[in-house]
Order: sequence, then C-alpha cells, then structure tokens
Amino acid sequence: MSVQLDLILPPIVIGILLLLILSMNRMMMESSSESLLTQNVQQLANTALLVVQEELREVQTMIASTDSTLTYADVNQDTVRMLRLDRDLALIRTNMTTSLADTTLIPAKVTDLRFNLFQLDGTGPFMVTVQITSESLARDGVGTGAPRFRAIASRDFYLRNLDL
Repeated sequence: MSVQLDLILPPIVIGILLLLILSMNRMMMESSSESLLTQNVQQLANTALLVVQEELREVQTMIASTDSTLTYADVNQDTVRMLRLDRDLALIRTNMTTSLADTTLIPAKVTDLRFNLFQLDGTGPFMVTVQITSESLARDGVGTGAPRFRAIASRDFYLRNLDL
C-alpha cells in the first residue's frame, strides 16, 4: 500500500493552522475580558471610596469607630453608620428627631472595608484611613475556571470639622 504524502499533508497543515488561529482567538478574547473585569473591579472600589469621601465631609462628631464600622454625627446631628453589608457599602442614616433609619446601599462588590481613626503625633489633627477591597465573582469571568480579580482602594482623610 503506497501513501501519497502530497494528498495527506495539505489537510493536516490546514487543520493545524485552523487550531492555532482558533486557540489564539480564544486566548485574546479571555485576555480582553480579564482586562475589562480588572478595570471594572478597580473602578467599583474607587467609586465606593469617593462616596465615603463625600460622606466624611459632613462629620461633626465621631461617635464610634471599629476596624469595619464608622459611626458619626453629621451637621444635622443625624447619626450615620458606614459598614459593609453583604457585598455592598451601606450608609445607614438615622434621623435625630424621628429616629427613622434610611439605608443607602452602594453595590461595589465589597469584600473588605477597613477604618483606622488616628491623630497625627497623638495630639495632632484627626485622620481616618479608609481601605476598600472589591472582588469579582467567578461567574463574572469568561472561560472554564475563570479567575477572580481583587482591587484595593485606600486613602487617608483629614477630618477638619473635628479640629474646630
């Protein structure tokens, strides 16, 4: 039985080229989606930090501070609590006169929220360090065994109203 290589080699070469092109296309699509997911998770963490920044502008009196919860009174003497609730940043504002609580949830895929209240040199102005960690879910990715991505946003805030 004789084999004619000129009839067998072209389909094999074309098959190999098609496999290379399709696998390269799949890798490029996964890389693109991973890059987009990383950017989105970082943007969620940064946005949550901007919300915290805007809320901290109204701090009048610090009531309590733990590593994961910050409670303060704002300029209207309403009590505001910042904490992580499930995977959201929660702002629970309690009205001083009616004692009704209004909850605002910021969907930022938050997996960790840290507050550190301190004074510079022990006697200086009050500062608070806020660190927000956001993380994607495996279902957000593309492909089999999609990885999870994590983003961290951190900033120090000067609480000027506490120094007046």
